[in-house]
Amino acid sequence: MAKWRVLFFLVSLVAWATRLDTPVFAQTQTTDKKAQDMAGIEKFHQQDIAATLSRDPVALTDYGPMTRSA
Repeated sequence: MAKWRVLFFLVSLVAWATRLDTPVFAQTQTTDKKAQDMAGIEKFHQQDIAATLSRDPVALTDYGPMTRSA
């Protein structure tokens, strides 16, 4: 029984040390995606401010390119 515990521990340690569960480029992709998301949120926030200050009812109900038909 002790041999199985040691074997399980060693296999787990190797898997953790080599990071088999995550791709090599995961950190850069996550960082790039987060930067894109933050830029999109900021753009939407600026559009929301402009629509609110102009009191334009069409701009206030427009949610951006996702609601427009192509």
